[in-house]
Amino acid sequence: MRRNIFILISIILTLSLMDNIEASSGRVPREEKEGVGSPQVSREAAPSKKEAVRSLSKERQKKLETKRLQKEKELLQKKKKALNNTEWDIEIVPIGRKGRKTKDTLIFKDMKVFSKNLKNKRFSPTNYSLHLNQDGTLVWETMQTNQDGKIVFWRGEITPDMRFMRGIITFPDEEKNKDFSFKSTAKRILAP
Repeated sequence: MRRNIFILISIILTLSLMDNIEASSGRVPREEKEGVGSPQVSREAAPSKKEAVRSLSKERQKKLETKRLQKEKELLQKKKKALNNTEWDIEIVPIGRKGRKTKDTLIFKDMKVFSKNLKNKRFSPTNYSLHLNQDGTLVWETMQTNQDGKIVFWRGEITPDMRFMRGIITFPDEEKNKDFSFKSTAKRILAP
């Protein structure tokens, strides 16, 4: 009797070992082929190797994208800080029509921007928005209003090294917009 029990246990262990070997090789275990034995987890429930790789790849892409966005955010904060407390001499030229060049000074202070010429015309300092282009160019935009209800739109681009600025100024008018381009001629750092 002992011998029969030993043989039975040996057979069960051998069959179990064979099923484990088949499962690890990717083949369908004998019970699934024959429909014998306890129910098995279906192969469809487990992700395939390709799906697992895609899943890992998506997770990796998410991590890389999160890291890229964090670096971009840090760079934007660094450039925002570098722009604050600066003064830029600019040269302004009409776009698409004749006119003389004029000079002005843009001042970025306390996270606001204003033009010396427009301040004399009662335009108040205003907040501005910033974003980075993929090449590292810093773009700022704002809209200024004065006490008479007149509006001016500014859009400027600053080179990645923060040394040169150019942009567009638009004065909306009842008849037509008056557009000007500007470029910096000098930059100074102001005391905070």
